[in-house]
Amino acid sequence: DDSNSDQVLTGEWFIKVYAPWCPACQAIASSWTELAAWADGRDVNIAEIDLTKNYALSNQLLVDRIPKLFHVKDGEFRLYQGPRALSEWKKFIENEDYKQLDAIPWYRKPGSVLMGIFGTLMSFATRVHNLHGTLTSRYNINPMVSMAVLFITPIIITILVILLIIYILHTFLGKPSPAAAIGPQKPRQRTLSENAKKIIEAGMPNAEEKKTN
Repeated sequence: DDSNSDQVLTGEWFIKVYAPWCPACQAIASSWTELAAWADGRDVNIAEIDLTKNYALSNQLLVDRIPKLFHVKDGEFRLYQGPRALSEWKKFIENEDYKQLDAIPWYRKPGSVLMGIFGTLMSFATRVHNLHGTLTSRYNINPMVSMAVLFITPIIITILVILLIIYILHTFLGKPSPAAAIGPQKPRQRTLSENAKKIIEAGMPNAEEKKTN
């Protein structure tokens, strides 16, 4: 599942992506179980991904139809497009036919930074869509109200997180000192030294000299 998806990046895996409601997936379910029993004790792992539960991983694999089969060898993903039959799957594994297939490019490979971000975003979007369906169908909430709630809630959460970060920073780092405060500050009054006063007084005529002149 999404929590331990990194383990498929090591070793050899044969993975089926399916959905419980899919008739084509149900048709090969028993054969896939037999394949898993046959592979027990061999250096290949047989796994399956329920895309109704594991949104992030299935989205990283860019699953556009189901069932979809992938062979993974030491992190290299290849799409299996052969016959959906137990005997064919066994031959595919035993003869190492995966070597004849092109590996998925690095930028589309699950586990890469790009696909990790893409999978997370798509997973979030899927969960929001499912929540919207629950609010409108189960609780009979107006679709527009449901969309407004789902739109506003992340904004409120973001604001609260920012305020929490500011509070934590002030708590541990303290408030900025007045000298480092940002914003307009009162100008400081400068005082002249005694020598500067004498120089200024010497250069200015006094009141009596002005009258004489």
